[in-house]
Amino acid sequence: MVPGTRAPTRTLPAGAPRGRVLAGGVVWLLVVQYVVVEVLAALAWTGPSYDPARDVVSDLGRVACRADGGCSPWAEAFNVSLGVHGALVIGGAVLLAPLLPRWRAGVVALFAVTAAGNVGVGLVPLGAGDGPWHYVAATAAIGGATLAVGVAGVAALADPGLRRWALGTLAATVVGVLGVALLLVDGTTGLAERVAIYPVVAWYVVTGGLALRR
Repeated sequence: MVPGTRAPTRTLPAGAPRGRVLAGGVVWLLVVQYVVVEVLAALAWTGPSYDPARDVVSDLGRVACRADGGCSPWAEAFNVSLGVHGALVIGGAVLLAPLLPRWRAGVVALFAVTAAGNVGVGLVPLGAGDGPWHYVAATAAIGGATLAVGVAGVAALADPGLRRWALGTLAATVVGVLGVALLLVDGTTGLAERVAIYPVVAWYVVTGGLALRR
């Protein structure tokens, strides 16, 4: 959705006003708030220590303490952060979509799926009930993000000016797919989730920065 590292003076594609691109870049840069809140929530954890490699991300939004006594005082802030993350994801996707040479509507729709998944994880956190909706939302959030980024990368390959960005996007997708594979093969762990999540979050931030350079 965003040009590669060529000079920022390159003409914007038709239908991609400068103000819209700048706004989209800022919106996706703000996605970093998710990482900040996650780190703060992990540091605030009480009871048995929180292990990012073992304990799942959703534990930080757990509304009731775990059976082993582990509690997340920042649960509410973390769940709100997930909702903000979803809003930023779809907002940036809509604003930057004109930069893609093809498949714009489809790519935005995929980002809408992952955005809705993030909002859903925050609205139905662990400990709020025994229904499947938290896990359905988490699947949409993690799997949907990896798919959306991958499709965006393939779509961008049609524009030679986006080639380097597209290849970087596909590299991030490969790492995300590895994380999803770990979730399927080894079960849900904090490490597997973060291998799937962090490359996509980094991609949002880098893409936002490149949009501002443009």
